[in-house]
Amino acid sequence: MVVEDDGDIRALICHDLVNEGYETVPVADGLETLGILKQRTPSLILLDVKLPGLDGLEVCRKIRMDPRTREVPIVFLTALADVGSRVRGLVVGGDDYVTKPFSRRELIARVRAVLRRADRESRPPRIAAGDLRIDRDRFEVSFKGRPVVLTPIEFSLLAVLAESPGRVFSRDELIDRLWGVEAEIQEHNLDVHVHALRAKIQDSSRDPRYIVTVRGTGYKFRDLPAGDESLQSLEDSGGAAL
Repeated sequence: MVVEDDGDIRALICHDLVNEGYETVPVADGLETLGILKQRTPSLILLDVKLPGLDGLEVCRKIRMDPRTREVPIVFLTALADVGSRVRGLVVGGDDYVTKPFSRRELIARVRAVLRRADRESRPPRIAAGDLRIDRDRFEVSFKGRPVVLTPIEFSLLAVLAESPGRVFSRDELIDRLWGVEAEIQEHNLDVHVHALRAKIQDSSRDPRYIVTVRGTGYKFRDLPAGDESLQSLEDSGGAAL
């Protein structure tokens, strides 16, 4: 949901988000925002502070008071760059704060980061797929019951892919997630890490069991069919180590 009273800015933000694959709900004021939230719950709200009628801070307070919407991430958009304004935005329940004028690339990066953080907080820490076990909290991975030693980049790469089985990640998106949007990392470097990771979590390098290459695009984690231990969250089993 993009809540911005300036029509040109609102249209520009929505255009950029749609180009990144997001569905957008453009809104012009605070009261309209609260009305729409009674009907649907967005994954994230970009909220201008200076809105006609009900300002963004008050809108945020009301969103946080409603059990249906209090967990929705909110990123404030504002021309107020002083520390006091930032603190007020965060105190009332904002998750991030972007100051106008902002880089369009920075805004997309902030949106991704906040959504990623919210998604990570909602996911269970343990994942199982076939003979593979991943424990994000302990930074541990095992294959066929044997511990696997991964580098930090390899572990992050595996976790990102395994959390969304079947979803295709472009190379650019994986690079942004692993190194950040400002990093000057070549796609070849990512491919090298994928090759090294595969060698550690499968029996044969010729048969990619978990991480599949999608030609011309990037990679995905295989969505295992029923009967082949499809990706699932692990319940605690008496504290057994993975």
